Amino acid sequence: MITPKSFLSLGLLALAPLLAWQDDSQPPTQQPLIGFSRQSSLRQLEIEGIFASVPSPESARFHHRYLTEEPHVEGQPAQRRVAEYVLDHFQKQGIPAEIVEYQAYYPYPRSVAVQLLEPDKKEFALREVGYAVDKDSFSEDVILPFHAYSPSGEVEGQVVYANYGLPDDYAALQERGIDVRGKVVLVRYGRSFRGVKVRVAEENGAAAVLIYSDPMDDGYFQGDVYPEGPMRPASAIQRGSVEFIFIYPGDPLTPGLPAHSDAQRISPEQAVNLPRIPSQPLSYQDASQILKSLRGPVVPKGWQGALPFTYHVGPGPSRVHIRLQMDFAVRPVWNVIGRIEGADYPEEWVILGNHIDAWTYGAVDPNSGTTALLQVASGLGKLIREGKRPRRTLILAGWGGEEYGLLGSTEWGEDLRDELVRKAVAYLNVDVGVSGSDFAAQSVPALEGLIRQVTRTVRVPC
Repeated sequence: MITPKSFLSLGLLALAPLLAWQDDSQPPTQQPLIGFSRQSSLRQLEIEGIFASVPSPESARFHHRYLTEEPHVEGQPAQRRVAEYVLDHFQKQGIPAEIVEYQAYYPYPRSVAVQLLEPDKKEFALREVGYAVDKDSFSEDVILPFHAYSPSGEVEGQVVYANYGLPDDYAALQERGIDVRGKVVLVRYGRSFRGVKVRVAEENGAAAVLIYSDPMDDGYFQGDVYPEGPMRPASAIQRGSVEFIFIYPGDPLTPGLPAHSDAQRISPEQAVNLPRIPSQPLSYQDASQILKSLRGPVVPKGWQGALPFTYHVGPGPSRVHIRLQMDFAVRPVWNVIGRIEGADYPEEWVILGNHIDAWTYGAVDPNSGTTALLQVASGLGKLIREGKRPRRTLILAGWGGEEYGLLGSTEWGEDLRDELVRKAVAYLNVDVGVSGSDFAAQSVPALEGLIRQVTRTVRVPC
């Protein structure tokens, strides 16, 4: 079981050769750490022991409960409260910190509607079902299910099922003589970023995109659904952004430049990372009503999901009406930046980051990671109070607006571009800090041995 305590101890230890704290103590003999001499390993391990003694399950629960108390979408008062909470905790640990604000262009949904017109009429609720065991599942404060950066629009058309919505899927449709031009494409989540699915649909001439989570990939086929288990229940809808971050991330209207309040902005029509066709997420409960009415050829091998009927590709007779109204505006994005000045190499920066905004409550994404970042701050605070300083400058970053398209981190990076090129030596990112019992890490290949060493060092409770 990976806990916030063990995960962030692991995170700090993984960067130990770069962080390297000043101290003159002489702990017991120990195998040298990668990147350290035997003598410096002994000093480093004692300091890491002091750090690791601070985080606790109780403090992790306290932080996590506060962070998940209410939905906190970027730009909303609840998100400002989260940013101020992170700021306050950093400062209480003796870490100089500030909220760094940018002004980015992003939407909230005014109204979303999807209606099945043929062969039967049905207005989809586009709301999750509440559960008696979970009071928060009934909250009216949860944002409407939508795709951030989908344009407003109204589309009516026949439906074509295109599997995961990847280029090979459209090629398979073309081989079967099926043209998606002017059609509404229904695709399932998985195997690519949702923005890719919308871009590929655009390139193939689709009029709109509906994206649902098939129970084959994320539902009862994989295990027990919530609240009995962790898998997605029938009415759950996956929110997310469809900004084309693969073209460029961050504020669409200030590409390559920080989104300050007085920034020069291009028009939305000039922003090449914005989709031009509407898209909307669906639950598999609603998507099944569309899918089961499709005719045309039976789907190719590998396209069948776990809903209890044979999938067909269409087009029709399923016909839908989509109506989306989005409220686009330039709104605030709040980053929280803490900084501990390095003792020996202050011009070399080691950055630990995690985003702090969420589409709803964000228990796993991002607040398991935010909780872990706060635990790290507590451990660092103890070291600071004992007069120990890192040899390199350590920056703790709580990013805002990540869910929309890496807004806060991108704008900060563009703002400090020249300094980061000269000074940044390492970056450790935590997003989903804790999710089940499996540990996972990704890094440049050069750190593989170090990560393996760390996993043997950090004690994990059974």
